Formats: sequence, C-alpha cells, structure tokens
Amino acid sequence: MNSYESFAKWVAYIGLGLLLLTPLIVTQSMYFPFITGKNFFFRIITEIVFVAWVSLAVLDASFRPRKSIVLYAFGAFVGIATLAGILGVNPYQSFWSNFERMEGTITYLHLFALFLTAAHILKSKTDWLRFAYVSIGVATFIALFTLAEGFDVMKGYGTENRPFATFGNFIYLAVYLMTHMFVVGGLLASEWKNQLKRWTLITLELVLLGAFLLPASRGAFVGLLAGVGTMTMLVLIFSKQKILRYGALAAVIAGIALLTGIKAYPQSAVVRSVPLFNRVAGTSFTDIQNQPRIKIWGMAIEAARERPVLGWGPDTFIVPFAKYYNPTLYGNEPWFDRTHNVFLEWLVDAGILGFIAFLSIHVAALYTLWRLWKKRVISSAVALAFAGGYGAYLMQNFFVFDSITTYLTLAFALAFLHTFSVEHGSKNIKPAEPAIASMVPAGALVSVVLLVLFLNVRPIQAATGTIDVLQFFQQQKTLEEIATRMNEVLALNTFGSRELRERFGIIAMELSLRSSERNDVTNKLLAEAVAKMEEQVAAEPQVLKNRLLLGRLLAIQDSRGAAGDRADELYKAAITEAPGYIQNYLSYAELQLAREKNVEALALVTTAYDISGRMRSLMAPIVNVLLQAQDTQSAQLFLETYIAEHGITKLNNEEIDSFMQRVMRIPEPNKRLLFMQFITKYTVSPDGTAYMNLVLAQTSLDLGNKQAAIEFAKKAKQMNPEFTQTVDEWLKSIGAQ
Repeated sequence: MNSYESFAKWVAYIGLGLLLLTPLIVTQSMYFPFITGKNFFFRIITEIVFVAWVSLAVLDASFRPRKSIVLYAFGAFVGIATLAGILGVNPYQSFWSNFERMEGTITYLHLFALFLTAAHILKSKTDWLRFAYVSIGVATFIALFTLAEGFDVMKGYGTENRPFATFGNFIYLAVYLMTHMFVVGGLLASEWKNQLKRWTLITLELVLLGAFLLPASRGAFVGLLAGVGTMTMLVLIFSKQKILRYGALAAVIAGIALLTGIKAYPQSAVVRSVPLFNRVAGTSFTDIQNQPRIKIWGMAIEAARERPVLGWGPDTFIVPFAKYYNPTLYGNEPWFDRTHNVFLEWLVDAGILGFIAFLSIHVAALYTLWRLWKKRVISSAVALAFAGGYGAYLMQNFFVFDSITTYLTLAFALAFLHTFSVEHGSKNIKPAEPAIASMVPAGALVSVVLLVLFLNVRPIQAATGTIDVLQFFQQQKTLEEIATRMNEVLALNTFGSRELRERFGIIAMELSLRSSERNDVTNKLLAEAVAKMEEQVAAEPQVLKNRLLLGRLLAIQDSRGAAGDRADELYKAAITEAPGYIQNYLSYAELQLAREKNVEALALVTTAYDISGRMRSLMAPIVNVLLQAQDTQSAQLFLETYIAEHGITKLNNEEIDSFMQRVMRIPEPNKRLLFMQFITKYTVSPDGTAYMNLVLAQTSLDLGNKQAAIEFAKKAKQMNPEFTQTVDEWLKSIGAQ
C-alpha cells in the first residue's frame, strides 16, 4: 500500500468516525439549526469518505464492492426512489427536499454512498468494535446533556418539561437513545465476564435509560417494548439455557407489571414524576383514535390508491395531504408534510414498488443476521441485541418518520451486516495501471471539491442568508435592506428559496394585520411579498399551501381591486382541488367579508362547519361572520342552538374575545349591549374577559353612561395589565384623566 492509499484509507476511517458526531451538530447561524447543520455535515463528510473509498477501490481490488443481498436490496430501493422522484408531482422537491427536512433523493444517494464506504472500509470485528464504542461515547454525552437539561442543572434547547438535547425534537432524541441502549446491551452480554467492562456498561445503560425517560416519547417507548419483546421471544424459542429462558419470562412479567401499574395508578408519585410514564398513563384508546397521525394514515392510503405504482415522489406528501384532507383534522397543525408512518410514507412517496423495495431492505437485513448467527460469524449476544434494536426501530417507524440520525444508524447497521456476509480480499487481480494510479489522487481531490461546491456551498449560504433576512426584521432594518439581502439569497437559486419566500410572506402578512393603518412601508412590504409568492406559485403550482398564502396576501393588499380578483380565483381553484381542506373556506370567507359579501361568506363558513362534523372550533367563525354582518339576532340564535345541542355550560375566553372584536365594530350600542348580556351567561368569570370590558366601556359611553364606562375600562386594565396604555389613552380622550 503506497502513501496515497494509506492516506485515503485513514481519511475514510476518520471520516466515518466523525459521522458519529452528527447528532451533536447545532448551527444557530442556519435556518432550522437542529436540522440543516447536521445534514450538511453528514453530506460533506460522506462525500469525502466516499471519494476516498472509490479511489482505494480503483487502486486496490480488496476494497472493491462485494455482492450481498443487502447491497442489492439497498441499491434497488435507492434506484426506485430516484425514479419515483423523477416521475413524481414535484421532481425538484423530491430530489433536493427543503431545509426543514433535508431529505429527498440526494440524501438517499448519500446514504447509499455511506453504506458502500463503511461496508468496505470497516472490514474487521476490531474496526466495528471501536466504532461501536465511539458511538456509545457520543450517545452517553447526549444522555448526560439530556439529564442535565431535564433536571435544570443547565439550560438546554428543549421545553420546560421535555428536553430534546441537540436534536430539536423529542422523538428523534428518544429513538437515538433507545437504539444505543440495544448497542450497549449487546456489548454488555458479550463482555459480561470482564468485570470492569461489565460495570461500566451497566452504568452507561442506566444513564441512557434515565435520559430516555425524559423526552417522554410514547412511540419510542412502544419501540423499546417491541425490541425487548423481540429479544424475549427469540430467547424463549432458541435458547437451551434455562436461566436465560427464565430471565426472558421475568422480563415479560416485569413489562406487563410495569404497564399495568402505570395505567392502574396514574396519580402515583412514581408515575407523575417520570415524564414518559405520565404521558403513557394519560393515553386512552379514545385518545389514540383521535390522534392526528391516525387520521393522516387514512389520507395516505387514499393518496396511494391514486398513484399506486411509483407514488407521488419522495418528499411530496404535502400535495395529497391537501387533496385528501380529513376535515376533522382542523384545529391541529395546518400542514403535515409527513404521514408519521414510515411504511405508509414509502407507499405514498414511491408506490407499491418503493414500498416493496423498502421492505426488502429489512427482509434482507434480518435474513443476513440470521445467516451470520447460524454460521457463528457473530455471537448470540450480538445477534440478539441487533435483532432487538432492529425490531424496536421498525416498530417506532409506525408512529414517526426517519431523520438523519436514524438514517445514519440504519446505514451503518446495513454496512455491518454486509461486511460480515461477504469475503474481503482479492485473488489474482492485477493492480491498477501506473498511468491510472498516478491520476487517482488528483481525480479524488477534484471530485471532492466539485461535490462539496456543487451540492453544499450555495445551500449553506442560503441557510445562513435566510437567518440574516429574519434577523433584519427583528433589527427593524429598512425594507430596502431586507429586500436586498433576500434577493441576494434568492439569486443563489437553491432549494431554500421556497422557505425564504414563504417566511417573508408570513411575516409581511402578520405585520400588515398588526398595523393599525396602511402606509407606504406596509404597501411596499405587501407588494414585495406578493411578488415573491407569485414566483413560488409559478415554481410549484401543485403546492396548495403556496397559493393560499398568496391569496391571503392579495386579499390584505387590495381586497376589492385586481388583487382581490386574483385571490378570488385562487380560492375557488383551491376549493375545487381540495374540497375537504377547511382553511380554503375560511380564507375565502375572509375575502368575501372584506368585499362586504356577507351572504357568500356565511355560506362558506357554514360549509366548513358542516363538512367538519360541526366541530366547536368552527362554531366561532360562523358567529363572527354573522356579527360582522351586524346580525346579532342570528348570531345569538346560532349560539343558543349549538350550546343546547352540545351541552356547553361555558365558552372559553378565546371564543368570547373573537366575538368581541366584531361586536366592537357594530355601530348601534343597543345591539352590542344585548349580545353581550347574552354572552355574559356563558363566561368563565362573572366579570367576563378584559376585552369584553373594553367593549362594555365603549358601549356604556355611547349610551351616555360615562361613569359606568370608566368603571368597565378600569376593570379591563385590572384584568389584563397589557391593556393599561390603551385604557389610559381612552380615558384621557373622554376627559376622565
């Protein structure tokens, strides 16, 4: 092995080790800091190690790919996923994905490249053992970080009750810790006779378990139970040692006792003090039935029926999500771009061919594991832990979707199986020609530079530039400065453009709605946002989300002019395309109200109310439309009917305040007063809400009762100190201060 080959081997070896640090990466300077940094790190390191491996394979036949069913299955899956993207509804999105997910065909190609590299660089048990210990070391650090965050020893990134360490998501953290619990378990069983290693690994297992409980991921918990259950079943079936079989039975009994205790004593100190147990205790069958992801599964099946062979293309679920939207989902997140079930994800994204290819990877992996165990290539302890971890991974995939950390784990696991299922080395193969060998180092360097530049540099600039634009808003820079920076980022022409345009549009909409009156700055901001969203709609006409945002911006910009006409067209088309998507009707109703078409607006919100199954969250929009039309009698009648039918005793403050915003605009004070007297019967507090007291203050003043007006205004300020300035200015305007 010459000096370059030695160098390339070390580059690949060290690079593979560095990839284990991926979960630690958080880049605050980039958009979606928990996602983009990890993925760019993964891609760049993978590109480097892949080129290093390819150059080694050219020079030395012992590094060249060996045949295995795992390699064939993984390769076929990536090929089908790529074809599905090319023939899908949005090939650009399918290939590049976006900053929020950083998935797409480009990620699957990188994962396959990583698999090939790891499978032919890490050739010995010693290599993989070292690799496992490094991974455990990283996982232990993350577990300690999680514990410190969870017990307020240090301030982390998570919420007050659920830490997520460096992952940005509770589930991703829990699955990562769960996976490493099986890795540690396998090593523990293998090294049981070594006292130092035994107690060290037991300690690490307890640390991982303690950290695992804090993110409180029920999906990962189900996965853990499935993994332990898989191991237990295998021991009962194959083990001839009574002590192991008894231990497996004890594990089953302990698991049943744990679940029974959690459900039977939900208010016990232990259950309430452990976040995971507390969440499990609060889960009922009804809760499961009403889970948004369960409803999304039904939508996914409908989508798969429409495009059964190769699906819609990777990373495009947001398109059929709108088309097959289940109206009873209204009130949850407005947009889901994942099915929250990996198996259904691939059925939708790549059709039955992609689904079969995805399953074939796991069938090939488990078959290979079986063969390796039968041939005694790997020990029973390692095989058992591997099977348990794999079972846990597959089970939790029913409730969530993969991220770069789970993908990395899977790629390395497949590489491990491939490594030990083939014979490494070469027989009677001539070395590379000297002329070719001399070109390999330069070719490798050029390849790395081109890959990194073409695939990563501009997207990284876009991710940091997007943060700049958002910070410019916070720093209250001029619109010209913001627009200039935004156009610089858009000029990079990356897959991040869509998110920048969307975010800019949302901010423009929010600032315009908060503005008490329109001015030149607001008008220019809206015009810029409309122009950018028009660009995005032209680039992705199939994505309803873009068109709805554009419609809202147009309606705010000029509801009665040409902009309003364009918004009208967008909403009509949206309802035709996605008749079940509730927000279509509500957004269109807002436009109709702005155009003083109250009858049409009422028809739209009533339709939304009916197709949703008369959800309470859609009761308020109907009342608000009636109030905006100043038809307080109809609003009261509708409320009385709804309240009687659903046995409601109190309205929540958010509902009441939304009514008050419309009531305040009714010019006749008597109408206002009568409606508020009716509402008072259903307020949580006898004094109503702070906003309600503001309306009562103005109404009392309009009716000539200045003293009552003053009292109501002071009560509003007392109930909500945020109204202090508003109330003081109002009191001053009426000569009461």
